[in-house]
Amino acid sequence: MRHKSFRGKQMTAGFRIFGLICLISLALLPLSPSEPSWEFLIPTESIFFVCKNRNSAELAIQESIAYLNRETNSGEIVFGKRKLGSKETKQVLLSLSELIKSCARDDKIPINQSFDFVFQKNSADSPSITGYYDVEIKGSVVPKGEMIFPLLSPNIKVKDTRKRTEILESKKWEKEQLIAYVDLFDLHLVQLEGTALLTMEDGKKFRLHYAADNGHLYESPASNLIGVCPSLKPHKLRECSKSNPELVNSAILKNPRFVFFTKEELGVHNHFPFGSGGIRLIPDRSLAMDKRIPLGTAVLISFESFDTKRENHLSFVHDRGSEIFGLDRVDFFFGIGNKYANLANSIKVKGQVIFILPKLEK
Repeated sequence: MRHKSFRGKQMTAGFRIFGLICLISLALLPLSPSEPSWEFLIPTESIFFVCKNRNSAELAIQESIAYLNRETNSGEIVFGKRKLGSKETKQVLLSLSELIKSCARDDKIPINQSFDFVFQKNSADSPSITGYYDVEIKGSVVPKGEMIFPLLSPNIKVKDTRKRTEILESKKWEKEQLIAYVDLFDLHLVQLEGTALLTMEDGKKFRLHYAADNGHLYESPASNLIGVCPSLKPHKLRECSKSNPELVNSAILKNPRFVFFTKEELGVHNHFPFGSGGIRLIPDRSLAMDKRIPLGTAVLISFESFDTKRENHLSFVHDRGSEIFGLDRVDFFFGIGNKYANLANSIKVKGQVIFILPKLEK
């Protein structure tokens, strides 16, 4: 009897411990993201579109409409009892297009009477705004000076899964894979961004697009350069290498990921890089958001940093991003060329995104 009673006490204590462990485990598990709370905006003042910037807006609208015309299922997002799907998005875009056509260049037109607006209610969930740009690099047809690193297209016969150093050191790739020789810093930037404007020594320009990769995860050089470089931003590594060439070069080469590209000769219609879904990115209009926001969606974005400001700026969801998860992250496309590097890499501020919906008939 004593043995049975002792065993019962053991079982009771065991259940208590098990229950305690379950409670602790539940407390430690990350909370699943709650559904956002939406609020419809009733503007107390007019929201204006500035007409002098109409060209970029018209191009961005055309890109959104072209995408929706070729995409049968672009998805939708629900704001309470209202939804924004392909039909509603196209309605907004066409209405915006008509309004902008009536614009005089030095004028501005109110748009708040033509649409409904919705935003996230909780200010704590205000999105963090970051920036990106289209990298500009130089290339050579032969190894020359610092330009000794190959920019490659994929091997059409077999998937290359070798690490970066193995690809570079072996020098074994098909002749037709070679696009150009570039320096290490340009190779790092273009493989990080996945798109670039390539200028060859004879002045000929090409647009580079991500085509494939070797299947290895990206490892940032920054983790090996803490305390070595004043700035760990990717576009600042070239400057840091002047005083620490071996350390910086080694840190970049430790990244096992290698990206392959396709190239196309630069022309009028492909001057802009691709975002997602075959949409061309329009400087100062396109942005990347979470995949829950349908591509093509029109929004008003507001943010301010030490050297740039946008207030209710008409923008369009044209892209995704490997680090864009959740509605609290937005990546704003500033433009094409390295002149945007400092601006795009330095901005990280809280902002506001207002979604534009068709006007609800009363």
